[in-house]
Amino acid sequence: MTGRPYLIVRSVTQALRAREVLAKAHIYSDIERTPSFLVGRGCSYCVRVPAGRIQQVVNVLQHQPGLDFMIFGERGERIL
Repeated sequence: MTGRPYLIVRSVTQALRAREVLAKAHIYSDIERTPSFLVGRGCSYCVRVPAGRIQQVVNVLQHQPGLDFMIFGERGERIL
């Protein structure tokens, strides 16, 4: 996979929290407005994560209480 997938969360607060948790795990990410083709699938913000580290991202975030997320690729295909 190329590009940087979109990690869609329910709110800006969750996006900030996800970015902070990922940073502590030394995984670079940033927050962007969700592209229009994904707006129906989450809030208006998302966390962009490295394509080659999706499994690490999932491992880090899956045990965070109250942090529900979905991951979509550059073209809107659902990854997780």
